[in-house]
Amino acid sequence: MRPWNFLLPMLMAWASLPAFGARYHINPQLSSLVLSWRMIGGGEYHARITGIRGDLTYDPREDDRNTLQSAIPVGQLDAHHWLLTRALRSRTFFDTASYPDAFFGSSRMVALDKGRYRVLGSLQIKTVRKPLILNAQQSDISLQRIRLSAQTLISRSAFGMGQYPALVSDPIRVDIVLYADKIN
Repeated sequence: MRPWNFLLPMLMAWASLPAFGARYHINPQLSSLVLSWRMIGGGEYHARITGIRGDLTYDPREDDRNTLQSAIPVGQLDAHHWLLTRALRSRTFFDTASYPDAFFGSSRMVALDKGRYRVLGSLQIKTVRKPLILNAQQSDISLQRIRLSAQTLISRSAFGMGQYPALVSDPIRVDIVLYADKIN
């Protein structure tokens, strides 16, 4: 048996592993965030934000080296109804004229088990920054692209958007899907 016949499968297996210390750029065309909340009467409402930008550093050997930095263009928020979209973009809530982006930055991504992470960081909306924990799942799409989905709950009143508490729930569910392309 030739040594190449033995080495080739090993090299192919090694090449399919995620690169240590790999850097990724969030693909804004594919990435999005959905906000969900309840209103009086039990109805559930949603708003979608597209165009998320940022970078991800991923090193499966060292949790404290994994980082996620992103800008969330709340100015692109779409609540699927012009009046609700306008209200959410107004000074009463996100004030997108003055603050077109919210920001999330992680300080650590802790591996829980295969492909699952707890992402520790902070979220800034307008001038308010609060700690935030995301429950995330990572999957490889290809050798050059990964998908990271995450969920969390945020308190809208903690970010200065607690208006109409009798009508709108305070906990807001956040579902995030990020596609990130490897930077060569």
